[in-house]
Amino acid sequence: ILLILLALTITTQNLKAESLSGQAKLDSLLAELPKAKGDTNEVKLLIDLSITLSSKNFTEGLEYAKQGLVIAKKLESISLEASCYNNFGNIYKLKSEDSKAMEYYRLALRANKSISNRSGIALSLERIGGVHLLQADYPAALEHYQKALKLYEEMDNKKGIALINGSIGII
Repeated sequence: ILLILLALTITTQNLKAESLSGQAKLDSLLAELPKAKGDTNEVKLLIDLSITLSSKNFTEGLEYAKQGLVIAKKLESISLEASCYNNFGNIYKLKSEDSKAMEYYRLALRANKSISNRSGIALSLERIGGVHLLQADYPAALEHYQKALKLYEEMDNKKGIALINGSIGII
């Protein structure tokens, strides 16, 4: 019984520490926002903020994502636009809005293809495959995963290869 109580106490303390670190991260990102200057770093900061907030406050996370996209477009940075589109996709996927997630992942894919960003293309294909997997469209999921795997192998991206193989294994 003492061991169980000890384990529960440690687990509870770990959970509290994790939530504090999440709040600490959010506080840190929000503190950096007023210093941002409408550049690449601000877009990345807004993406980080939207990711951090979207699991707790969908609307607020989406608002920061929109601000990031506006700045990315002003900077005429297609790679940042693609990152923003992937971020929108992630937010909508988190909210189980698969069709919206797919729409944004496809925008990211198109943007990455337009600048021949192979790692971005692979990531977009992987995420599109993930939506197909959630929809139980296994042939489409496998097709996208295999395309992403080929790119990851060509780039010798071991982490990407491992993740994709894990996803293929689920199918």
